[in-house]
Amino acid sequence: MSERRQLRITGRVQGVGFRPFLWRLAQRHGLAGWVANDPAGVTVELTGATAAIERFLSDVTTAPPPLARIEQIVACSLPLLPATASSDASAGGQPPLFAIRDSRGGPPATTEVPLDVAPCRQCLAEMHDPHNRRGSYPFLNCTDCGPRATILTDLPYDRRHTTMAAFPMCEDCQREYDDPANRRFHAQPTACPICGPVVWYVSTHATSPPPVTRPQAGPLGPTAIAHTRAALRDGQIIALKAVGGFQLACDATNAAAVATLRRRKQRPRKPFAVMVADLTTAAQLVDIDPQAAELLQSGSRPIVLVPKQRLPVKSLADEVAPESGFLGVML
Repeated sequence: MSERRQLRITGRVQGVGFRPFLWRLAQRHGLAGWVANDPAGVTVELTGATAAIERFLSDVTTAPPPLARIEQIVACSLPLLPATASSDASAGGQPPLFAIRDSRGGPPATTEVPLDVAPCRQCLAEMHDPHNRRGSYPFLNCTDCGPRATILTDLPYDRRHTTMAAFPMCEDCQREYDDPANRRFHAQPTACPICGPVVWYVSTHATSPPPVTRPQAGPLGPTAIAHTRAALRDGQIIALKAVGGFQLACDATNAAAVATLRRRKQRPRKPFAVMVADLTTAAQLVDIDPQAAELLQSGSRPIVLVPKQRLPVKSLADEVAPESGFLGVML
């Protein structure tokens, strides 16, 4: 028995790879239809065997994408369309047509704004691979990770409603974006060194203001990062402009640099957090139990307050967290 059913799904269902997830489920269960974002969440229309629709619903509720959070699914039956009332959606051996449609307008936005997520393991592996086209590129992402709320300008969550709208995708990125088998299928912030944002370095002694569009000269990419590393080693303070604002950084082992940062921030005693590359480095400074390790590596990459080691392998400047037995650490 075939039927046509519409689903209204609300919760954190935008910016988490939900539409590509539903597309793959529809292919798996032989269902035709479409999915679209709207200000309230996601709307899905399905046509196919009743049993297949029920299996689709079971998979949505029991195994959603890792970053998704479903609050409610409201289903209603619709009349079968004339083209499908007397035939199966996948007749003739052809796969059923299930499409990701352009987002729809509607009432004021009520869907949950998607949160920024730290780079996933696959993206980090690409970034550290010198042979990958995104090797050393700090702005890579996929449907499982990357910026969300901090680049959002409006809902529904589509590229045109993010600051990435200013960066048209190159052919390679567009191919990945359109490929259902690719983990960047409809990943809205997807980018690469050819078409995406670039990183640049500006000194306080610069003779011209920072560029507001893709810069054509000056220290860019890996060169800009090398300049930054050298400045940190030299005891300077760096303002890192990230998607969510500015982060001030200095060498935490350099007492003079930390003291200068305290003076400029007018923050004489309050502890600073320490940024480390990995858990191995963190364990040289603090005592990490399994719960702290799990928190440090979670998608939000929070600052975790943990006890200092009594005899740390690495020594930090006392000015980092004076008169405290704890240290705030983040990856």
